[in-house]
Amino acid sequence: MGGRISKAVLDKDIPTLLTYDRADLRTQDEVALRNPKGDLYCYIFDSDCITWGDGNWQSVYDKLSHAHPLEIKTQLARSPADRQLYGSLLFYDGSSVSEKDLQSPDFLCKEAPAKIASWKFRLEKGKWRSVTPLFDAETEGLCPQ
Repeated sequence: MGGRISKAVLDKDIPTLLTYDRADLRTQDEVALRNPKGDLYCYIFDSDCITWGDGNWQSVYDKLSHAHPLEIKTQLARSPADRQLYGSLLFYDGSSVSEKDLQSPDFLCKEAPAKIASWKFRLEKGKWRSVTPLFDAETEGLCPQ
């Protein structure tokens, strides 16, 4: 799944990307991704139009396209609250981010805006379904407060 998602980003294949989106956000995100100056489009495809953060934010596209090699790691955890299995996909440059880095909450919080793209899913009836917006957009992502 991570490979298909990364290919969709790199090909700027919005219809495929939307198949992994939360069902309740899909129509709204489809419209947002048609606006090349909108926040969601910039967050996913164009670092040049990102207006938030302290200047170190990179679009998901830039994180993936500059990664050599592109690594995709899955982190699984069962929630004690609802006993559901959750998985986070982490997309990163294997030459600059190590397995040890991925285990460090401080590293993830500090470096995610520039180096790591993430997306959280839940296993429902044998299928992985997104529980966050596209690539954890508008969430705390890897840096919970």
